[in-house]
Amino acid sequence: MDAEIMRINSEQKSSFHDHNFLSDYTEAEYKKLLGLKKEKGVQPERQVTYNAPEGLSIPAAWNWVAEGAVNPIQDQGQCGSCWAFSAAAAMESAHYISYGAPLLKLSE
Repeated sequence: MDAEIMRINSEQKSSFHDHNFLSDYTEAEYKKLLGLKKEKGVQPERQVTYNAPEGLSIPAAWNWVAEGAVNPIQDQGQCGSCWAFSAAAAMESAHYISYGAPLLKLSE
């Protein structure tokens, strides 16, 4: 795990990776925690690429955390409702970006 974290951090991306409480879990323990069960015969969704109109100037990067549009990370524990946490966080940020402050904290 240390080597993987060092490899990711050496790529000099816009994020920093480190250990957390899941770092020493085996793959089996992690899957058990998530309760992941893949459905047979389900095809992955087709990726869609957006092509911006010609001449449109788009920044190479934008940090919504630095802009104040993202609430702090939460630990949902073992509740199995990651979908609810991600949906609420997306709505909080979308509201802030669309309407400005305040940054809401919605209930999952």
